[in-house]
This record gives sequence, C-alpha cells and structure tokens, in this order.
Amino acid sequence: MKIMAYIHSLKNRATDENVLGEAEIVEWFSHDGQTEVVAVVTYNGVKCRGIFNCFTGHYYLDDIYSTVKD
Repeated sequence: MKIMAYIHSLKNRATDENVLGEAEIVEWFSHDGQTEVVAVVTYNGVKCRGIFNCFTGHYYLDDIYSTVKD
C-alpha cells in the first residue's frame, strides 16, 4: 500500500519543517501499544521503521536511525 509520510531524511534543516514523501508499507506490527509500520521508502529503497500518529493522521518514517536490515 502506497502512503504519503513525513520522512526524516527529507526534513528541511534550515526551517526545521517536516516534508512529505511517498513510501510503501510492507508490514504492520504492534509494539508497546503503538501501531508501527515497517516501510520501504520508494524514493531510495531504504527499509525503515515508522509510526502512524492517530492524532495528526500522518505516518512518520525514520530512514536515518531506524533502518531495517533484511
């Protein structure tokens, strides 16, 4: 499933603004009561962890510090 998500490496450092990018969810799992996703970020193929924030209605992916090895 393709989604739009705020992706860590796309963040605008000058303005400290998060930037949306396209990602593909490859697996859902739950951890400590939070819903997390493992996603393939389509712009560079990095597999990473992310969360869905039900309060903001957005996904947040960390393709810098939360990468997942196959």
